[in-house]
Amino acid sequence: MKNSLLAFVLIAFFFTSCGEKKLEPIIDFAEGDSLPSQESWGDTIYFTEQGKLQAILESRHLKEFSNLKTKYLDTIRVKFYKEDRKMPSSVLTANHAVINDKLNKMTARGNVIVKSNNGRILKTPELVWLSKKNKIYSDKSVWIADSNEVIEGVGFESDKELNNYVIRKITLITSKVK
Repeated sequence: MKNSLLAFVLIAFFFTSCGEKKLEPIIDFAEGDSLPSQESWGDTIYFTEQGKLQAILESRHLKEFSNLKTKYLDTIRVKFYKEDRKMPSSVLTANHAVINDKLNKMTARGNVIVKSNNGRILKTPELVWLSKKNKIYSDKSVWIADSNEVIEGVGFESDKELNNYVIRKITLITSKVK
């Protein structure tokens, strides 16, 4: 009798727990703006202007949001080229970047370093590249050095080769001892 009662209780429990349950979605796909339209790893993007190579960007991870015309990139390296050159004239590295396709603008953030072939090195937490104007700039603190001097300041504008640059608020200039 005890075995029958135990079997009945177990069967009753089994059938009452098998009711239809509605599963909650993990991601609400109705909010498609929060999901990238494309995602890839180990990318290379070529930037050209009137058929001439301006830059080659390499990234570890890319998320593209087509509806926003925006790309988010991690761990980037950009090789800038001058007209008719086979070798890059400068190289930019950064932890992250955002490319706004509408404005032809890239904003690099986190440990941004630009090294030019003329021996100059620029360091800043954030740098903007306007590809149509062939210009880089920052409103943040900057450190720039070459074989002769080190300059620190806030606010910076230059060509991408670091040949013609302006620092808006200079806070330090030191000569290198040879």
